[in-house]
Amino acid sequence: MKRIALSIALVQALLGAAAAEVVRTKERHYAVRFKDDAVERYQVVWRAHSDSTMRDQGGSLIPYQGAVETRRCAWEIVSTIDRTVALATRLGPAMPIPALSRMLKADPQKQEERRTVKGSAPDACNAVGAQREADERSARAELLRTFEQITEADLATLRREAESRADVVSVTVQ
Repeated sequence: MKRIALSIALVQALLGAAAAEVVRTKERHYAVRFKDDAVERYQVVWRAHSDSTMRDQGGSLIPYQGAVETRRCAWEIVSTIDRTVALATRLGPAMPIPALSRMLKADPQKQEERRTVKGSAPDACNAVGAQREADERSARAELLRTFEQITEADLATLRREAESRADVVSVTVQ
């Protein structure tokens, strides 16, 4: 059992470790009434993701061979917000509409789809966990801070796009 745990740790150290987390999810609905009195209901789901990777770089000290400790830990935390839109049917299952699904601007100031935090430390990754975890907490907190603002603005955009169609009478957000 120790060999398996050691092998997993070795593979993670060589290839880099990755973690993905859905930080927050939000769901809203809206209805579109057309000129022919037909009504379509849509389900919008936003997911805030925080994905982190870390990698040990360099090599460690080899006693009596003159090698120098060159290990460094590097990590990257990428935050995104994804939107999926589906047509809600009376039969139960919602039918996804790929044309309306997209990655939103996670960094409103920079108008970028991804917010990226990069860090490094002059030590092995198992020794700098606290610094990396602090960066991860900070990235999640920033994503949560802007999530409501971004999703509400996106819902308003979806509503305006639906209202701009010539055959639409009204759009009701629920």
